[in-house]
Amino acid sequence: MSGQPHIFDSRERVFGIGLPKTGQTSLLFLMMKLGFDAKGRQRHLSRAFYAGRYEEILSYYDKHDFFIDHPTCLMYKLAFERYGRSAKYILTLRSSPQLWFESLKRHNRYARPIGHKHYKWFGRYYPHGFDEEHIRYYEQHSAEVQRFFEEKSALDRLLIISVDEPDSFKDLIAFLGIETDLEGYPHENRSDRRKPTLSNRFRRRYNDIVQPLYERCAPRLFPGTPEQQLPPTPTSR
Repeated sequence: MSGQPHIFDSRERVFGIGLPKTGQTSLLFLMMKLGFDAKGRQRHLSRAFYAGRYEEILSYYDKHDFFIDHPTCLMYKLAFERYGRSAKYILTLRSSPQLWFESLKRHNRYARPIGHKHYKWFGRYYPHGFDEEHIRYYEQHSAEVQRFFEEKSALDRLLIISVDEPDSFKDLIAFLGIETDLEGYPHENRSDRRKPTLSNRFRRRYNDIVQPLYERCAPRLFPGTPEQQLPPTPTSR
């Protein structure tokens, strides 16, 4: 039941492998409430991922129960090689790719003007003006995850859910094999609920001016597909 740690086999880890803005934060908070030793985005792991230090990330996975956000969503192949069928994997989606893209754009209203993490991931400072490119990345990630687990004959270890769908919570609880008196996800990290701090007000004001200009000009100035972060394969370690 909620409020009490569940009985959890420490050998069976759970990985959230959906892209950002697919309900990752809500899932993270839910897993915490369920008693998992749950970890979200860790900056030192992102730095290790960009530097290709994958073993450092895998060693971190040995120490906790549940992992989500960058770089975990791109580490599923290496995680499966390490844990195989002793782990479970959750691919979170939105009800449509367009809904995901619009959520990504809203989130970017509060992007940092300098050192924006979006650039390292997608190769663009903002998603604005690059609709098809981002939606293609989203769809390819979903397809590649499903193809990978099918090839490994491990689709039973993969749960695909959309947090927008009412039944997804019940599917998740059944997949985890636990009991709880919770009735749904805790909805966190919504863009319209950000605290009105001076920093947030500045970022939104700045982006409200810059992003429309970027949307009009960037596709013409920077055509072609940029370098994007992709899941490393076991042979790349």
